Amino acid sequence: MVDVGKLRQPDRIAIARLEGTAFRLTRTPRPDDGEPLDEIHAISRDPFLLGIAAGVLASHGEHDAAAVELLRQAGADMTVAAEQEREVREREARRGRPP
Repeated sequence: MVDVGKLRQPDRIAIARLEGTAFRLTRTPRPDDGEPLDEIHAISRDPFLLGIAAGVLASHGEHDAAAVELLRQAGADMTVAAEQEREVREREARRGRPP
């Protein structure tokens, strides 16, 4: 799929921010007022970048499912997410790391 390291630096930074923000927002109790989506959209509305971030988080397993769902709601391309998840899991398996 995508070698994130080959993306432009602003895109790599956005993906890292999306991952961290989605993770944080799903760990902090918040009212259901749309603010989490606003915070994600302040970083990016690009379905591709949202999808890459969702795929990386999905590769971590079920404990990040809420963050993946938040990115889906924000407009992540879930086809990109599935491909990125598979790529990350395969890369980790080649390195001998558990999924």
